[in-house]
Amino acid sequence: MVKLFSQYDRFDLEQDIIKCYDVCQNIDNFLRKFFDDPEPMSEDEVYNIVSGIKEVHSIQVDRLFDGFNNLRNTLVTETYTPDTEVETEVKSTKKRSSK
Repeated sequence: MVKLFSQYDRFDLEQDIIKCYDVCQNIDNFLRKFFDDPEPMSEDEVYNIVSGIKEVHSIQVDRLFDGFNNLRNTLVTETYTPDTEVETEVKSTKKRSSK
């Protein structure tokens, strides 16, 4: 099931990161077929398979970055509330350390 980015959470981001490693399995499967298949592959077949792996990986990485940016923007705009006590303490610490 594909989630909309409005429903995206940190667990979905983690899964998208893990899915980016699928490219390694895809390359292993290609190499296994390339070297083990008794029927040699044509240059066109090799090119099409490698191009497909490359394109799928690019789509996965784009989704990962889109999800990350959406999640980051959601967290920054919806959950950030400044802690005035902490900010006051940090400012007073900076003033003391600059003297």
